[in-house]
Amino acid sequence: MDDDNVIVKVSLVLLLLFSLYILWPFVSALLFAIILAYFSYPLYGWMKKRTTKNIAALNLSAAVAAAIIIMVAEGARVFLRELGKLYRNLPELLQGFEALQEIEFMGMRIFEEATNYGLSTVMNYITGLGARIPRMFFSLLVFFVGYFYFLTQGEKVYRYIKKNLPLGEERKGKILGKIKMNVDAFIRAEIIIAVAQGAVGGIIFYTLGHPYPFFFAIVIGILAFIPVVGPSLVYWPVGLFEIIRQNYILGISYIITGICIISTMDYFLRPRIMGNKAKIHPFVVLLGFLGGIYAFGPAGILIGPVILSLAIILIDELKREELA
Repeated sequence: MDDDNVIVKVSLVLLLLFSLYILWPFVSALLFAIILAYFSYPLYGWMKKRTTKNIAALNLSAAVAAAIIIMVAEGARVFLRELGKLYRNLPELLQGFEALQEIEFMGMRIFEEATNYGLSTVMNYITGLGARIPRMFFSLLVFFVGYFYFLTQGEKVYRYIKKNLPLGEERKGKILGKIKMNVDAFIRAEIIIAVAQGAVGGIIFYTLGHPYPFFFAIVIGILAFIPVVGPSLVYWPVGLFEIIRQNYILGISYIITGICIISTMDYFLRPRIMGNKAKIHPFVVLLGFLGGIYAFGPAGILIGPVILSLAIILIDELKREELA
């Protein structure tokens, strides 16, 4: 009998490992689907009351697909137009760029090294794109099917997890409630700050006469999820690009308004939105972001910080329960 139990347990472990191996290429898509479904659930509940759960989930899935298509199409349009401008102004730009290439810092040509690294990275990405397209297609398929499933079956999944947690009922409900409250506060702060920084960034770019304020508003909003640097990855390159083109006042304006208005919004908004809840240190969020990008690709921008924050909150709440 003991031998049978050992065989069953070993078989179970092997099956779990094989299952993880099979699912691993799509873990990023599944986790992103879970997080997005969690965000969308209040809207899904509102829509479900007026239609059916399947129609509500289909409508939300279609809205997400439309948003992705619009963003990709707009990004491609902006990229191709700017590439055409860059080609037409190439001789003029090269003169300013060559001067930057000669700048040395501690015996190193920083801009030259950065340029070489950037070009090699882009070329490697382009050459490997053909091999990644099938995986991208299947990941998108898994994401949308998972998103639909977690919307329609989210309550069942939550009840299953709650039922099978190895904790007492009272303690289980208390800990899950605190985790939900803290994670909600953290996620709400991230989304509100991202939307606010994106909107303000778009207004600034429009005021300064940039031809693509709406596109850069979206980019700033997405990059706002990156702790510490975030929107600076937009306004610094844009400002330096204008300086290279000898539009000194315009370039400095992008940089100054970005530093003084867009980036500082985080420090003013975050404490007021989060209050005493989910006080996750920015360094922890940065680690979650970097680790998430490394482990899950672009979706790790959101997945990494959420998982790391969830783990820290869970450990903290379990410690409090043990001390109580």
